[in-house]
Amino acid sequence: MGSLRLPRIAGLLYLVVVVAGLVVLKVVPDQIIVAGDAAATANNLRASETLFRVATLVDLLAEVLFLIVVLALYRIFKGVHESLAAVMVVLVVISLPIILIAVSFEIAAVSLVGSTDLGPAFGRPQVDALASLLLALHNKALLVDEMLWGLWLFPLGALQLRSGFVPRVVGVLAIVAGAGYVLDFAISLVVPDAANSLASVVSLAQAGELATVVWLLATRGDTRRADAHRVVAVAG
Repeated sequence: MGSLRLPRIAGLLYLVVVVAGLVVLKVVPDQIIVAGDAAATANNLRASETLFRVATLVDLLAEVLFLIVVLALYRIFKGVHESLAAVMVVLVVISLPIILIAVSFEIAAVSLVGSTDLGPAFGRPQVDALASLLLALHNKALLVDEMLWGLWLFPLGALQLRSGFVPRVVGVLAIVAGAGYVLDFAISLVVPDAANSLASVVSLAQAGELATVVWLLATRGDTRRADAHRVVAVAG
């Protein structure tokens, strides 16, 4: 595959993953989840069951695409520093089982509120409370995964800074985005009451990840230069 074609494909898939993540993690939950009200959340879930199930499917497909993106990034940057590129992939692979567990909680919640058998047996309030608990567990699993969403960006940013074919600002913004994710994880875990007040600052930092998407889509440079640099270094 040509040295320009691979980044373009990776950038397009990365953009799809970002848009899907926004819909799945922000837009759909905001329409369904009512903080502190299990009954209202369960009623919204029943009313929007198909939407929620489609969002769950999109979430799973986005994770597959994200893995493809990271493997493409490994191919692009392995000539810069193969071990660092491998660390990047490993961090993403570690995050995948956590996502699968989180999605399992979502599937269990929507299946629970949609069941016609459990309501009479346990009572609607109990079923609603259990569904709300499952959604809360989903959010806690995502919180753990957020740390890995940040950590993988550190080796990516370092590779971009060392590459010689990526504008240095892109690497800096990737590292800033990684710090934003890790900071949000730490704040949400240690001082959760402060998370909302710092959300805008953290979101601004996380937006630095988009610089990589833009570079992948717009690059006209030859990413094979990394291999040439490595050969010259070894020969010297």
